[in-house]
This record gives sequence, C-alpha cells and structure tokens, in this order.
Amino acid sequence: MSLFEGYRNAILGSLEKFDVPYKLFGGAVVQLIHPERQTEDLDIFIKKNKEILNRLLLALDDCGFDTLDSLNEQFFGEGISDGKIEDLEYPTYRIYSAREEWSEFHIDLSFGINDFNYENTPEEVIDHDGIKIHTVSYLGVAKMKASIKNIGTGEFQPREKDIEDMDIIARHLNIDPATGEPIVAKEKKKRWWQV
Repeated sequence: MSLFEGYRNAILGSLEKFDVPYKLFGGAVVQLIHPERQTEDLDIFIKKNKEILNRLLLALDDCGFDTLDSLNEQFFGEGISDGKIEDLEYPTYRIYSAREEWSEFHIDLSFGINDFNYENTPEEVIDHDGIKIHTVSYLGVAKMKASIKNIGTGEFQPREKDIEDMDIIARHLNIDPATGEPIVAKEKKKRWWQV
C-alpha cells in the first residue's frame, strides 16, 4: 500500500467512524481504476449541516489535523447559526495534517464546485481493497472535469490532466471519449471461407 493510499484510507475510515456522509471526487477517484494516476489531495464533497460539520471536525481531529480551530471558526464563528450555515463564505477549504508522514498531502473539503455538490452528484460505493469508498460516480467525475472553466475568460477549458482523467474514465466505462456514447461491440461476421 502506498503512503497516499494509507492516508486516503485513514481519512475515509475516520469519516465512516464518525458517520460523516461524504463523496470523494477528482483524481483520487480516477486513481481507484488507474493506480498510476498520481495525486496529492483528496477532493471531498460534504453537506452544509451543522451536526455533520461537528462530526467532520471530530473525524479530522481523530486523524491528527491541526487546522481545526480555524475550520471551527469558519464553520461556526460569529454570524453563522443553524439557520445561516448556507452562508459559509468559501465553497472549498484546504486543510493539512500535522502528521509529518502526511505533510505532502491535503484535503480539499468542498460544499460545491460550479454546479456540482454533495446533493446533486450521483454516488457510487466502491469496495476497494476491502474498504467501502463513497464517490461521485465515474461518469459524474468525468462531467465535473469537463465543466472546468478558465478563471480569466470563463470559457470551458479542462486542464491536460483532466482530459487524461476523462479518457481513463471513458476506457473504464467503455464509452467513446469524444461523444460519451457507449461503445457497442460489433458483431463479427463470418469470412467467406468460414461458411
């Protein structure tokens, strides 16, 4: 098991332990079907719900994260109440572990990216090496990657690694990467001499 896989399994195991609903997305999902895909982060959708966010903080504390005071302030600080949790300022929060062996990795906790969030993305539960991992479906990940916009122009402009990820997903799902349509196996015809 790689260092990143140990990191991923510890984080996701802690989320399960503290009953935090989540959906993994991004490169870490692609890595599940293409282990050569390198990534140093876990992109995770979570719900904006005070009880869930409290359990999330406990799960992160259980894994040795040192940014919890900051997250607690951002999640529950002045002006944020039960009725106003949807007013959280940032859609994504990047956090790092205090554990030295995990220093090169981070988690991007997200309430939503573009038009995608925990509630509206299709979920798959993947059994990977005996661990149940809740993910956005492979097709959902590909659609998210296809929707990446250039910040300056607002034009759709997936990065090179996102295009590669979409191709990996297309091969895994047996769909045409250009159209998204299923690839149907052509029926083999007998040769004239096989009749």
